[in-house]
Amino acid sequence: MTDSLSPAAADQGIVEPARKRQKRSYVACLHCHSQKVKCSGNFPCERCQSANKGASCKYPARDRKVTVSESYLKQLQEKGRGSTDSVVNRETIHHSPPQPSAVPPREDLPPEDREIINPLQEPRDIYHLDQASRQQFSGESTCLAYCDRFLQCLRPQSTASMSAERQYATNVEFARQVQSTANCKLPDHICATLLVRVALRFIGHDYHLFMHHEFLQQLEKAYSSKDNPEYDALWACKFFVVLALGELYSTASTPPTGQGSGLQVVPGTGYFLTAVSLLQDLFEEPSTAQIEIMLLFCFYSNGLGRTGSAHVYSGLAVRLSTCLGLHRKPTNGSVLTPVEREHRARLWWTVYIFDRSTTSRLGLPLSIHDTDIDVEMPSSDTLSPEVLEILGPPAHLIANIGLSRITGSIVQNIYSPLSIASPSGLVNNIRAILKDLRKWDANLPSRLRMSGGASYRSTASLQLHFNQCIILTTRPILLHILTVKNPFSNVDQTVDDPDTPVLSDTTKMLADSCIVAARTSSSILSQLFVDNALATYGYFDAHHLFSSALVLIISAILSPNSSDSDAVQTAFHLLRIMRHKGNTIALQYYSRLTYIQWTIGRLRASAAAATEQATASNNDILTTHVSFSGPGSQDAAEFDDYNCSNSLLSTANFTSLDSINMEGISMGNLAVDPLGDPLLQTFLGDADASWDRNLRF
Repeated sequence: MTDSLSPAAADQGIVEPARKRQKRSYVACLHCHSQKVKCSGNFPCERCQSANKGASCKYPARDRKVTVSESYLKQLQEKGRGSTDSVVNRETIHHSPPQPSAVPPREDLPPEDREIINPLQEPRDIYHLDQASRQQFSGESTCLAYCDRFLQCLRPQSTASMSAERQYATNVEFARQVQSTANCKLPDHICATLLVRVALRFIGHDYHLFMHHEFLQQLEKAYSSKDNPEYDALWACKFFVVLALGELYSTASTPPTGQGSGLQVVPGTGYFLTAVSLLQDLFEEPSTAQIEIMLLFCFYSNGLGRTGSAHVYSGLAVRLSTCLGLHRKPTNGSVLTPVEREHRARLWWTVYIFDRSTTSRLGLPLSIHDTDIDVEMPSSDTLSPEVLEILGPPAHLIANIGLSRITGSIVQNIYSPLSIASPSGLVNNIRAILKDLRKWDANLPSRLRMSGGASYRSTASLQLHFNQCIILTTRPILLHILTVKNPFSNVDQTVDDPDTPVLSDTTKMLADSCIVAARTSSSILSQLFVDNALATYGYFDAHHLFSSALVLIISAILSPNSSDSDAVQTAFHLLRIMRHKGNTIALQYYSRLTYIQWTIGRLRASAAAATEQATASNNDILTTHVSFSGPGSQDAAEFDDYNCSNSLLSTANFTSLDSINMEGISMGNLAVDPLGDPLLQTFLGDADASWDRNLRF
């Protein structure tokens, strides 16, 4: 008598030889597995037969291991990329709750295990009041939350949670506050009021940094009782950093000169140093006031050129916000008033904007992912007219949030190590991001758009942010074109050269979008300067000047034209003005751009000499990269006398430039829609995202 075949062998039609001794089966049927008993491994097994359940005897399905070629695996991966619209489905403006990652259920689990419902789905109050009646947040992975779940299981009728009272060591020195409010001298009342108004004008519409109404009320209260100050260190710290921002953006500010150094001090530095002396490390007792201060410190630190400090302050704001649970949707039993609830939501999204801004500009990872956030978007639908008057309309903040979410996608899908290591999906990722940007632009209210030559500061900043997103997304393509069509790499390269790589229409179109976005930003910044609205000491205007100038320099190299050359020289002129005024970040950017211009000038001269030499003699042609020694450092002072006005306009006849043939690039109108090209519209609307799928960088 032979042993019965195993399920796997029976399926494959394999006849096993008779064995003298039955071996242990490592595959148990579902019934034996659930009963934790030994299974014979037959079909049906002996236990199911004895229980008259032979028909219901089933074994778990197990995947067979097969060997496939690497080329076939890569082919499947490419098909998967082509059918996937984007790595992550996103909403650009309207926030949707994050969806949990889909994990396929294991069929080898018994039915009772597959039907287990996660007990964490039961509603729980995620906020608690501490001993000072402050609302504190407790995440689901904490032992405090598990304790509440435990008590809820014991007493299902009771919904009360344990007290959030915490015990920790306290000492006044832990706060590290250097100066007391009694030693702080308030500036003149009129001067302070004007500086606050300047700060609110420049950044008050773009972000929700604090409650303007309450801040101004406290300001009047502080000056009405100067002999007996009625304000705490937190408000005083916030007040002085707001004064610093007001002086930074005031056109009437004349920076003092540093003693003995000859260097100009950034406007507002004195006020900021006072704010620093009042800063406290109250991390065990986080509050919205601390978050507001961290955001203000971040903003002013950018003006000082201290971008690393700005990133740290932004990170502290994220940490303090998550400790308070600002990133989570408040429960129905929350004790917050409508004003407090909306203020916390808007403050959180401002923290979110700052995080995306600092990380993208410094090339650093995001501090928090969208899947960890479920708080509502700012809204005015449920607010009374009185509350709306206090908080103001949220449209501008919502628009900034939409761009910041897209910025996060750019950081993750274009510049993260994983995306860089998988270059075959670059064009698909660019396409998905540009679709999000087009959707954002289509949903933008008309009152937030720039009309004609208007340079209303907040709408101009929003448009610059939008253009920068396009530049960040598409400039790797522009760099790819420069790598392929570098006119300085081989001066005798001709159109008929069989080794010359061919650039597709998709590649040229994406590069066109990058260049048009840079031209539009350059036009906006020039108009801001004409209208006396350019932030001479600000960080972001200098950053946008530098970013757009880099793109336009590449454009002028690939296809020399007077329009881009003039735009670059305008950027040089504005950065030079900002540098002379004392803008530290403009000093750095101006130095780098000047070095680039100097390098291009030397390359053009060397290439022109090589062309003349090739014409004179066919025996000695320069076909390799031109080598020369540059200056030892990038000190802007070394280039003060360097004339770079003609470095982008080539007089040499590079035949490789003719092969680029970027006819779709508009040279006349700078204020055009970067995403308005008909070919680009077709590309973004095409269901087949396989164009240039094999593009490598």
